[in-house]
Amino acid sequence: MIYSPWIVSESVPDFYSLRHTLSSPRFKNKTGEDLAIAIWELIVDHDLGLFHYLPFQDPFIDKDGHDPLLTINSFGFTICHVHAHIMAMLCKEAGFEVRIANIAGHEGTEVYYDDRWHYFDADIQMYYRLHEPKQDVIACLEEIHADPSLITDQKNPSKPFHFPDRLPEDMAKLYKVAPSYLPVLEERLHSMAFRLRPGESLQRYFHARGYWHLSPSYVRGFQKHATVKDGIGPGEAGPEGPTARFWPNRRYGNGFWYYKPDLTSKTRDIELGSDRFEGFAQDEKGLFLNRDNAVIECSFASPYLYCGIPDPHGRLPALNGAILNMSFNCGPNTELKVSIVDAAGKETMIVERTDEIDAEIDIDYTEWIDGSCHFKLIIAVKGDYFSLNHFANTLWCMVSPHALPALSQKGENKMAVHFGDCRSFKSRPLYENIRIDRHPEEIAQIVTCENVDYVPDTHSIIRSADKKNPWTLVFKIDTPKPLLWSSVYTLIEGYKPNEKIANRNFDFSCSDSPDGPWTEFKSGEILEHDQGWPAGFYGEAEFSGNSTTGYIRIRAFTGIPYLRFTHHFDDQPEYDSTLDVTHGWYGDDPEVGRRLRTHSQTIDSNTDAYTISCDETPHNAFIRLDCPSSNTDRNKKN
Repeated sequence: MIYSPWIVSESVPDFYSLRHTLSSPRFKNKTGEDLAIAIWELIVDHDLGLFHYLPFQDPFIDKDGHDPLLTINSFGFTICHVHAHIMAMLCKEAGFEVRIANIAGHEGTEVYYDDRWHYFDADIQMYYRLHEPKQDVIACLEEIHADPSLITDQKNPSKPFHFPDRLPEDMAKLYKVAPSYLPVLEERLHSMAFRLRPGESLQRYFHARGYWHLSPSYVRGFQKHATVKDGIGPGEAGPEGPTARFWPNRRYGNGFWYYKPDLTSKTRDIELGSDRFEGFAQDEKGLFLNRDNAVIECSFASPYLYCGIPDPHGRLPALNGAILNMSFNCGPNTELKVSIVDAAGKETMIVERTDEIDAEIDIDYTEWIDGSCHFKLIIAVKGDYFSLNHFANTLWCMVSPHALPALSQKGENKMAVHFGDCRSFKSRPLYENIRIDRHPEEIAQIVTCENVDYVPDTHSIIRSADKKNPWTLVFKIDTPKPLLWSSVYTLIEGYKPNEKIANRNFDFSCSDSPDGPWTEFKSGEILEHDQGWPAGFYGEAEFSGNSTTGYIRIRAFTGIPYLRFTHHFDDQPEYDSTLDVTHGWYGDDPEVGRRLRTHSQTIDSNTDAYTISCDETPHNAFIRLDCPSSNTDRNKKN
């Protein structure tokens, strides 16, 4: 088993987490304005940044997703309001005070340093400096609103400075509206942690292979935006798939997971790779029943979004993105059921056989996992005889090629590798979304509900029954193995100017016991907003690691519509494996032209760096990670 093997190139930042990203040499020793500009330059970078295209629509909240790690690593594109929040989250991680600047139909980021605010636009790609004698100072939104010549007559422009079809004279009208400000939605729930099981591989391409997720809002977006303006240039978005509309016309990329465990008695592949493996025995051919009820339950979790080949008109489900291939023999009076359980807990039967049969089948179940990052696959058998000789599962995903560890030059290319989650644990993430859509006492995960007034027809959802004290909710966490830490995100309703509330404070705490003691891991003040709009708050809870159960307590005076958790549990394996890494690139052979070159590397826990030598300037093709089949010694532990 291998946990989060993460290859890093010297030419590309480490996008594994916000902290890893900010450790890139491009930010080294930078502070204040230099650091803020460097973060902005990364997001607008022609090769590495986030290009402009319709954003992913999060199915849980039915709104555009703002998570920076999912956006940067799986998509590589989004639009203005998500650009603004991602820049804000990076700046906040770097230690800045930040806010979202709202203008007419557009959003940017304001960063506070040198005792003043400064406005950055990471979508349209510009910032504005003041006129003389302060021509080195980046303006705030209020200064831009007061003096439109900062836009139309900018003497010291940023680089880059505006999209070709969003020129200053066109954008100036947006700033005529008086500025307003929104709190940051610090939606940092996605984890890049994953595992490779014995017999499993992940291959990521630096180019598109035709697999992409069509969010529900895309079809409307195509109809609204995918038009030629005045006969010049492309529209904003088109059904050909996510593509930047200007040079260098970057696109999405793809990758696929391939899980083909050796089922024979020579290995423990399927036992190690399953969450449940009951009622089966192994011989030289594969699996067979050793009792009349048997089950295999496998969890599939990816840091990249699963997808298929979509119908860009949205009329048909996506295809060919999730393929299960099985070769089996069913005896008489035997029932075979294969189902998937999606991220929302809904179970769908994809195979159901009760007849005697010797078969090889391919099942396309893309439509049930398209747009998600995790699900379970369950094989259940009941009867007299059943054998499984072959099992292979292929899962395509969206991968931003700009975030991959690229080879960049002729000669030596230095690569690094690190393992484990962002805290270096061998953990697996478990995602949990809880909507406050009924009285909290009726929600199974809530074990304590105090001072709550349930008001479902309002934005608050819940309020304090006794206005002098906060409401309290305690959530129970259950994980398959010892709980290590959790990410917590929720919206907390703001309060309007002059609105009287007894206390503006909120706090998040955690414990191994529902009775405490409690450790506070996030606290702050509920924010004021003219319309009482909510702010998003994020925190990380640490647990003892001695229990599969934990508790998180939330206390506030204004309401929350939902909570989202990512729990990381200890998954120390019985079997550790080496990692096989293969880099593929094209070189221009002087005698025969373009040829595919490869470099293979075996990595173990003692490896932290290696070098790839390219005889020609490399044009990146793919990177492949393989976890070899498990040791033939079935009794080996660690």
